[in-house]
Amino acid sequence: MSRYGTDAYTRLVPAGTLAVGEYNGDLSLVANFGTNTIKGGIDDIFLFDSYGVTPDGQALEFSDGRSDYKLEFGATRIGADGQFTGNNVRLTHPDLDIRTSGSWAGRFSTENDSDSNPRAVVGTHTGYAATSGGGEAIFVGAHYGATEQFQ
Repeated sequence: MSRYGTDAYTRLVPAGTLAVGEYNGDLSLVANFGTNTIKGGIDDIFLFDSYGVTPDGQALEFSDGRSDYKLEFGATRIGADGQFTGNNVRLTHPDLDIRTSGSWAGRFSTENDSDSNPRAVVGTHTGYAATSGGGEAIFVGAHYGATEQFQ
């Protein structure tokens, strides 16, 4: 979900336009079981099924495509039960001056893979950003990753 501001990058859309849509991307997580920490992020965020409403009530349909947004999950501790929670998510975009915040959480599978590591991880995340031009965006989603392909 977003509200467009006056940032140069977004000048094709009137300031104050509200937009909502869906996204997906490439999840990458790195766990260090020696220090019991995990970090990662979501790259190549692709926006789709996005629609908007301008301040004067005009409906807009946005094209599907890569957004250049990234979600970065800062390192956080993994608990003895395999759960983790962090308040260190950054939402970035190369063309926007962003102030950002967010959180993420998850849990590892109790089933191990062939290397004796947890077989999978699942969780949720949220990333919020505000731009110097008054724009705002929030990404809320779920993430899932596996160490190997299984049926």
